[in-house]
Amino acid sequence: MSLISKFGLSLPARKLILLTLSIPDNEGKTATDIVHINKILKYYSQLSESSDIKFSNFNLGAVSFEVEENVEILQEYGFIKQIQKDKYKLTSKGEEVVKELSNNTDITMLEKLNYSKKLLNDLSFDELLYFMYMKFPDTQENSTQITRLKKMNKGLIRRLFEKKKIDDYTAQTWINS
Repeated sequence: MSLISKFGLSLPARKLILLTLSIPDNEGKTATDIVHINKILKYYSQLSESSDIKFSNFNLGAVSFEVEENVEILQEYGFIKQIQKDKYKLTSKGEEVVKELSNNTDITMLEKLNYSKKLLNDLSFDELLYFMYMKFPDTQENSTQITRLKKMNKGLIRRLFEKKKIDDYTAQTWINS
């Protein structure tokens, strides 16, 4: 019996979390925090037009209890571990299972997940939330952060533009919104 079937790793949330943690970002880092994992998977879901993971709009925009629950489960299984205060990374057991998952995953899916991680993982907390709120305005519903972030919009937009996360047209549109 493979690890994938033994631990239910074909479930979308578990599979996507493990694959996300295997992808290096623009700085070569694979570790990430729960907010970034949520936003990477939300962006990936939008790109792939997938509803495999349910997201709801709460204090920090679109988040998924399913993602948070599966992060805990994957820790219990020993596939990921928490490092520092709030970052997660694969264990050697997790790296082993990711090889099997990658071989059984559609290349387009991997490309979209890779794009999502490289786009979002090197953003600060505020940059990440602002970017996601502006890309997906419906996620502003119930946000406790959007008012604060909109007061800082010019600085956030400038940093997102400098990091090449948005183009000049998008920057201008967001400044005027």
